[in-house]
Amino acid sequence: MSAPSELSSELRRPRAGSSGVRRRPSPGQLWSTATASVVLVGTILALIVAAGHEDPNFYPANPERVLNAFAYYTLQANLLLGVTAALLAIRPQRRSPLFHALRLHSMTGLVVTCLVYHLILAGQFELSPRAQLADIVLHTVTPIMAAIDWLLFRPRGQIGVRIAGWSLVFPLAWLAFTLARGPATGFYPYTFINVDQHGLARVLLNCLLVAALFGSLAFGAAWTDRRRPRGRHAGH
Repeated sequence: MSAPSELSSELRRPRAGSSGVRRRPSPGQLWSTATASVVLVGTILALIVAAGHEDPNFYPANPERVLNAFAYYTLQANLLLGVTAALLAIRPQRRSPLFHALRLHSMTGLVVTCLVYHLILAGQFELSPRAQLADIVLHTVTPIMAAIDWLLFRPRGQIGVRIAGWSLVFPLAWLAFTLARGPATGFYPYTFINVDQHGLARVLLNCLLVAALFGSLAFGAAWTDRRRPRGRHAGH
């Protein structure tokens, strides 16, 4: 091959790291995109149910129904999962401790939500088909997707005891807000924290049990993560 031909061939060959070369999304990015999409669908369904006054049992029949929808921990945890998943789909390599604390919380929070829902809350009310679908998406599908993402696609070696501790701030803040808001509005999103029905002592005991589950999952995740090789997982 002549020198000019070699030079021409070299110029046509894409260079590694060139901005003109588009990389295919990794399996982790595809999973994050799917997760964010499912969260969006479930959230829209829940808000349609709330705004449409379909189920007085699902959301109280008052003018604040849509606002009360956002008071549910389930919806807040799902929104957090959707945001962190969308950010990972855009740029998987994230080092911020705050981001990893929020991501850890979205996983542990939804696993707890799934367990509490299926062990305690499921079947208490008769729901419309649309409300049932929203329930399945937000209480079952997204927690499973969050757990799969954590197990298969998350970056390794990013979670320590400190981040696990910070991940517990969100549920504690939600609990404090909910217990303070309840007496003023008469609305408690879950029966097991309804002070009017059970009394403050029983509610605090219920919260202590759920908090123990949160802590076990968060610090258990940190313990296992510290024993993984540090760096990027193959999925991302």
